[in-house]
Amino acid sequence: MKKTIVLLLTVAFLFSTNVVKADGKEMTGTVTSHTLYQPGTTLDMDFTIDYSSPDDEYFHHYEMTFPIGITPNSATNISWASATITGQNVKWGWAGGGAYGSEDFSVNVTVDEGIYGDQLADFIIYGDTWGAPPHNVEGQVVLQTDATPPPPVPLSNWSFGIVGLLVLIYTYFKFRM
Repeated sequence: MKKTIVLLLTVAFLFSTNVVKADGKEMTGTVTSHTLYQPGTTLDMDFTIDYSSPDDEYFHHYEMTFPIGITPNSATNISWASATITGQNVKWGWAGGGAYGSEDFSVNVTVDEGIYGDQLADFIIYGDTWGAPPHNVEGQVVLQTDATPPPPVPLSNWSFGIVGLLVLIYTYFKFRM
């Protein structure tokens, strides 16, 4: 029983970290969000990027893509690398990080009305191609909210008219069959 629990915990750990391995080399990286968002607001979201490479591949540049409905406006530097924003994508150029490290940064975003629940942003940490492949690691960071969605509008508050009522009945039966 004890061996089974240890095995399950080991497997859970391996699947919970972003580790890319090849030829005995590995590159790891995670991004953590420290800010809860609210729909319909503009705010600074704070993050920490952690990275390591046992074969001394340096962190080179970093990219983060926000989900539709959360629009990046500006971002702080990572090390001395400034950010370029194109649509939902924020990219930092050569950051000059070492093979092991942690960097804090912020991204100012506008969150659309109607965006609720946890959202996922994609990230890629690029290495400088020193050492054996792989030279990057990809993953996702959870963007959390403390807002709850509004309750649905009760049917009694809708004014349909006869045409709206017929469309509602047609739609109901069309998708039930």
